[in-house]
Parts: sequence; structure tokens; C-alpha cells
Amino acid sequence: MHNNDENTQEGLQIFADNDPNRERNIKIARAVNNALSSYTELYKEKVSCKRQTKLDELFTLREKLKADDEADDDLQGRAEECSAPPSPSQ
Repeated sequence: MHNNDENTQEGLQIFADNDPNRERNIKIARAVNNALSSYTELYKEKVSCKRQTKLDELFTLREKLKADDEADDDLQGRAEECSAPPSPSQ
């Protein structure tokens, strides 16, 4: 979107350079920017949601890894109990 915004501004500049009527140029630039503002806001919302999703995925992955580590520790503890020699009281 950043590139599209730059392209729009370049187009408006070309129009301004070739239009002798300054008032008309200002009106057109304002109209174009107003027309595109809603799309710009939608794009920004979409990008921020996309970034948030990535953050959520990071936390989900971290929780999954933590759960896997706890499961591995539990299995390791059980394996040690099974391989330990019987206690003298048995």
C-alpha cells in the first residue's frame, strides 16, 4: 500500500505540474485523497490484524512447546522410576 500511496502522489504531482489552474489542482488532489482515505484505513486495519495474528501464533507456539517440554519431563521421570533398583523396604 505504501507503494500505491507513493504512486498516487506521483500521479497527482504530474497533474499539478501540467495543470495551469491551481484551484482545480487542489480540488482534485483533495478529492482523490478523500476517496482513497477509506481504503487506506481498511488496509491499515488489515495489516494490524495480520501482525496481531502473528503475535497470537507466537504465543500459541510457545505454549505448545512448553506443554511438550512438560510432557517430556513427565515421561523422563516415569522412565527413571521404572529403571531405578527396588528400594530395600520391598
